[in-house]
Amino acid sequence: MFTRIGRFRTYGDDIMNLSVKSIFLLVFGTTLISSSHSAKILCVFPVPSPSVLTVYQVISKELSLRGHQVTVITSKPLNDHSLSNLTEIEISTLNDIERRNRPQMEMIFKNEFFLNRLFYYEQYFINFAEEVLDHVDSLFPDPSTNFDLLILENFHQLIYSLGCRFKAPIIGINSDFIPVFVYDQLGIPSVDFSTTIDNNVSFFNNVINFIGTLVKVPHSLYTLYTLDKKSKRYFGKDCPNIEDIVYNVSLVLMNTNPVINSQHLSVPKLVPILLDLKPNQGLSNDVRRYLDESTRGIVYFNLGTNLHSTIIETIMASISQLPYDVLWLLDHGAVPYTPENLLIKKTLVQHHVLRHPKTKVFVSQGDLISVQEAVASSVPLVGMPFAFDQFGNVKKIADLGIAQSIDYATMTKDDLKEIIIEVAENNKYKESITHVNKLIQDKPSGGLEKSIWWIEYVIRHKGTKYLRSETATMSWMQYFLIWLDSSFENVLGCLYNTYEYMHF
Repeated sequence: MFTRIGRFRTYGDDIMNLSVKSIFLLVFGTTLISSSHSAKILCVFPVPSPSVLTVYQVISKELSLRGHQVTVITSKPLNDHSLSNLTEIEISTLNDIERRNRPQMEMIFKNEFFLNRLFYYEQYFINFAEEVLDHVDSLFPDPSTNFDLLILENFHQLIYSLGCRFKAPIIGINSDFIPVFVYDQLGIPSVDFSTTIDNNVSFFNNVINFIGTLVKVPHSLYTLYTLDKKSKRYFGKDCPNIEDIVYNVSLVLMNTNPVINSQHLSVPKLVPILLDLKPNQGLSNDVRRYLDESTRGIVYFNLGTNLHSTIIETIMASISQLPYDVLWLLDHGAVPYTPENLLIKKTLVQHHVLRHPKTKVFVSQGDLISVQEAVASSVPLVGMPFAFDQFGNVKKIADLGIAQSIDYATMTKDDLKEIIIEVAENNKYKESITHVNKLIQDKPSGGLEKSIWWIEYVIRHKGTKYLRSETATMSWMQYFLIWLDSSFENVLGCLYNTYEYMHF
């Protein structure tokens, strides 16, 4: 069910062969590591998404290289045995949960109504949290096992009950979009379920925001009550209320950048990092040859795992009419037919495809990591969103002038062909994304360096209570009355404007 992966190096008689200079450097380096608070860190990254895990693995790897003893609970281990300070614990049943609950997630994707997102989202992700908690006692049978820091994938509040068992500061981390509960735990006001700042909010959206706020009050209270009971079932009646554990999170690291991501209200504990992901693997020989030998340029497709099978035939028909060579990362079973200008691969390294000089356009679902990689490679996009944050991401990059969007539900083969040709041939998209890339790269430090600094900051100071927003310590009544009042004003204002307009 789970395996321990990792190798710890030992130093035996070889130490006798070191020169005096080498011994000095070894002792000096060890002293430096000690002075920078070498720590025991537990990372919990359960959700089995390869692109998401890539972000977390970069950070856990770097922490181990800096001398910290890092233990990672995951669904897909990195399996780099050269990392002597990294121990990975694979819980393979997490992958079974993803496969078993895929129809439930499709329900969310097909219906964007906020109540469905609210309830189905929780039902899906709590399964991962419970699976991890079910294994804690067997993984750490010694009750005295301790850690200096917990880094938890920020997908559900229940996973925070690990703070009760290990009594260490907690850092939450998100590779892409942030769940609604994170805003509440940090004290960030949110009147709807995206909290995106947008000047063009319609009357209908204001009403939905208002209803959403009314629903969120009792739902949040009930959720915390039920999760508190679960937490105490796992770790005993003396466990603090899960609300207190969640609200005392030291930081939330967010793999975003305000230039290309929807902007939200923020607080000091919410730290954007935007990692520059550089994979170790290269391209396979056949893919590299396909890219190198293309005389017409490459259109790269990656529509993720949420691709609706009903539109594959439309996409194939459109690809067959494109004046370009096409490379498609697709693992979707049988396809109706394969056009002559198309190469399909089940696995490949997207980073290298986007960096290839012959890649002209990236047709993407608009997930955050793909958008970030496209911008870093200065490759304009065609966005075809299917679910959740993808719609907001595609709207953002279209507004920036670095992409065109298309609706998968209504598009024809000619619509898709025309948009791809427009983005490939109109140089304004290439110029815009090159400019946006320069904006993002102009920063005082890299995303990885920034994230490691903040993580070690929390270790050194044993938390960050003094960075907590005042709104995070308000009672539910205080907190929601402030924003209910704001929502009432918005709705009443819209009603009044509508009345004036109709009687003008």
